Amino acid sequence: MDFLPKKNEPPWNISAAAEACGISALKEEKYVSETTSYIETQRKYLTHELTNLGFKVYNSEVNYILFRVNKNINLKELLEKNYILIRSCSNYKGLNENFYRIAVKSKEDNIVLINKLKEVAK
Repeated sequence: MDFLPKKNEPPWNISAAAEACGISALKEEKYVSETTSYIETQRKYLTHELTNLGFKVYNSEVNYILFRVNKNINLKELLEKNYILIRSCSNYKGLNENFYRIAVKSKEDNIVLINKLKEVAK
């Protein structure tokens, strides 16, 4: 079986119904604006807190943040024990086991994440 996209085709397709829903959702300008603003506020909070913990945070304009720890600790494993999932970026080209990616979530979830990071990063 050939899983590679054919020439001049996107790497994955969506259904016509999914496309129509996506287009309709983008017309909800107030919701998009409020959500964008909320993500920006929470991203700033997380960036500030991660920096205060001594992590190197890389600039982000989206709903996730890439950061690097300076210690040899496995944050992914330590946080999983507390039912918190973060993305290890050790398999990304050019990165190593000190790089992680987190999603910008609700204020409550972000506070829980930062509090657990404060505990495990000591």
